Amino acid sequence: VVSFLLAGALALSLAACGGKSSSMTKEEMLEQAEAVTREDLFGAAESNIVSAKETYGGKLIIFTAQVLDIQDDHIQLGDLSYINVYLPTEDIMQIENHQLITVVGQLGDTIEEVEENVGYGMTTTLYCYEMPQAYLVLDRFEYTGTLRWKNESYEDAWDIEYNDDPVLNLIRFNESVDLSGFDESYCNEEITFTAKVFTPDYFNPGSFSDAIIIETGE
Repeated sequence: VVSFLLAGALALSLAACGGKSSSMTKEEMLEQAEAVTREDLFGAAESNIVSAKETYGGKLIIFTAQVLDIQDDHIQLGDLSYINVYLPTEDIMQIENHQLITVVGQLGDTIEEVEENVGYGMTTTLYCYEMPQAYLVLDRFEYTGTLRWKNESYEDAWDIEYNDDPVLNLIRFNESVDLSGFDESYCNEEITFTAKVFTPDYFNPGSFSDAIIIETGE
């Protein structure tokens, strides 16, 4: 009887190790995960998909990229190639399309090659990773830029120069920020702020939303 009980306990233990029941908390993942860039992850798949599977399959990573699409139980995160990231519902509810975010999670063992039609009868190969379990780490970031002037095309938006980019970005401030002092004399002032970041597309420049000023001046 004891032998049968021990055998049963061992079988349950092995099943738990091999299944999804051995999930990790966000804190456990953050302790073990390694930061990986988009260039590293998707470049590896493009260079050698077999090597990429060996390098990144099952790997715990911290990953920052834009949200390409939002589904009921997951998001697509990346550039053209992407990761299907399965987040808790409460995390998915906090984010928007084209928003820059950071997640932590464990990659699956597979990489799917997807043929994408780019027009004029041409296709390109995209690479799709899976992240079956993940958590949202950051949905806003800190920047320093030079506030230029009130934007005339977008309501409640200002133009801000960031990272010496000649193309100005839009910035919209949190309602808690007092804008009464933002007049012509305030233009060309350097500010440090935190904000949600939305990457540019064909119709809109890059933008900072819900910005909160941390510091002003040089």
